[in-house]
Amino acid sequence: GAYLAAMGEADPAALADEPERIAFWINVYNAHTIRFILSVWPTDSIRKHTGWVRFNVWNDYPVRIRDVPYTLHAIEHEILRPMGEPLIHMGLNCASLGCPRLRRQAYSGASVIEKLEENARWFLGREANFRIDRERGRVHLSAVFQWFREDFGGTDRELLDWVAARAGDLQLRVFLSRKDISIRYLDYDWNVNARD
Repeated sequence: GAYLAAMGEADPAALADEPERIAFWINVYNAHTIRFILSVWPTDSIRKHTGWVRFNVWNDYPVRIRDVPYTLHAIEHEILRPMGEPLIHMGLNCASLGCPRLRRQAYSGASVIEKLEENARWFLGREANFRIDRERGRVHLSAVFQWFREDFGGTDRELLDWVAARAGDLQLRVFLSRKDISIRYLDYDWNVNARD
């Protein structure tokens, strides 16, 4: 309650730099998503709350910052994505198992990029989000990379380079640099994350 109230009183225009703005808006998005999930608990998926007659959590669940209403959709697509930092997708959490992890601490401007890079390595370290098939020359990636492909460069090569920069070992980075790699996207797990 107090954390959400403090967020609501914050002045985003007073934030000094882009990392502070990124941290603030990811924190707002995640905190209000969790607040929503708790308000409809028990539920097994946020997707159950996206098709209600006349209600969609991303478009119709108001978040008020200094009495200005924002939707979760607007925070993601109109505020964060235009900043041009693809790492935001490693911090936004929709309370689903397919999402990047939800950290136990709020992001701060001073360390947000470092923490999002950690999240990216964690996310890509899970077989549910990233795996390779060397025999077929194929990479399997989370649907997050399909939905926001343009944020990761827009082309297969740019996306693979982004992944390779955060991949584990040299052999994997060499594999990802091949010209004949094809990409397949994995099914997204919308089940509510009640574990992490």
